[in-house]
Amino acid sequence: MRKLTEKEIRDFINEWTWCTLVGVNEGLPYAVEVTYATDGEYIYAGSRPGGVMFNSFKKNNNIMIKICDADKAYPTWRAASIKGKVEYLTEREEVFKVMRMVAKVRNLKEDHFYRVAEYILKYPGGSSLFKVKLDNLSGVASH
Repeated sequence: MRKLTEKEIRDFINEWTWCTLVGVNEGLPYAVEVTYATDGEYIYAGSRPGGVMFNSFKKNNNIMIKICDADKAYPTWRAASIKGKVEYLTEREEVFKVMRMVAKVRNLKEDHFYRVAEYILKYPGGSSLFKVKLDNLSGVASH
């Protein structure tokens, strides 16, 4: 096993599209898997409005994001972690920008998630879409 360089971690984050969000719910770890997007400065993701993760981050905005890639036989793998603070997105322009980024990552039409964006912006408990600064990174790989 070896540590990944910051460049390797950032390249991996840019290449991959799926992550695990890890938060704390009632004093216990809680995790969900989601698609994410990045602009190189932040990683953007979200959770179900009103769901366990959403409510957990409202109480405690500390997060770890895990991104892993391994083949079934396990001879090669890599993993990256991002630790930070959840910052919920509330500005209409930013929410739509991120939803376009997610659509692109998933090879969908740019406007595919516009209805989701509208729902996020109108949800009475607040936006469930957030960003985390890419400045506390770590990673390891098999080779």
